[in-house]
Amino acid sequence: MEHHHGAVLRKMERKDSQAVLDLINTEGWDYHISEIERILEVSPDASVVACSGGTVVGAITTGISGKRCVLAHVVVMNGWRNKGIGNLMMNHLAERMDSLGIESMEAYAVPLAIPFYKRHGYHSVEEMDTYRKTLTDKDVDSPPTGDRIKPLVKKDIDTILRLDKAMTGFERKNILMRLASDFPGMAKGLFENGGMTGYIMFRTCPVMNDLGPWVMAKPNFDDGVMMLKSALGGMESGAMALGGVSMNNSVVREIFLSLGFTAVHKAYRMMRSKGEMKPFRPGFMTLSAFEFG
Repeated sequence: MEHHHGAVLRKMERKDSQAVLDLINTEGWDYHISEIERILEVSPDASVVACSGGTVVGAITTGISGKRCVLAHVVVMNGWRNKGIGNLMMNHLAERMDSLGIESMEAYAVPLAIPFYKRHGYHSVEEMDTYRKTLTDKDVDSPPTGDRIKPLVKKDIDTILRLDKAMTGFERKNILMRLASDFPGMAKGLFENGGMTGYIMFRTCPVMNDLGPWVMAKPNFDDGVMMLKSALGGMESGAMALGGVSMNNSVVREIFLSLGFTAVHKAYRMMRSKGEMKPFRPGFMTLSAFEFG
């Protein structure tokens, strides 16, 4: 444990989930406790909290997959800010990730937070937008797709993992396995000549419907629209759907806009890496909110 200005730093535990959720949601978000618990269960040793007198006054939730660590939430309670708590948590986390052999750390920062991340060795790699829409009856009325789009089942997971790594360049096995387990039936594959050339996962949550991860070996507008419509067909009318998109990917932005989605939240992908820092590849269509908080 580390002490600073009356706060004690320690590993986040399951008992902290509600307190961390409350702290996150005071910043205007609308997360559900299942999201916090899922992050903690996938990477039980990766998140940190700062406590004072039994009260959680700061937290960083993170997910590790392979040699990559993504910071989902970085929050400090109002009244405890400007006391070095955020810097202490960031330094502690960096040391821990280095000890675990993590090669790349990344976060999705609002513009005002960019200087904070830069002080900790992060660099801005690309601009991201969250596209969102309240779904209508027409949206969830999924059109026939013939044999190009098929529901994915348990036996497809190895193909999904190979395709995902080829399209993204990094390992996301534990994230994809957990999403496939928690949301069975909520994944569709794009097929060409009998082989899978893309997949999209989606999930329903109490406060939102998440579109992603989504990758395509040959990203194009027509197939992309077909894939997105097939995912929306697994959701309910009146629900909110969203996906995180790189501003460098003009194909997926055009797809979302054509279906009536609106860009509502801008963030910047910040990276601290021992290797080369590059924007997402063209076949990387959307992030899951499970990854970026």
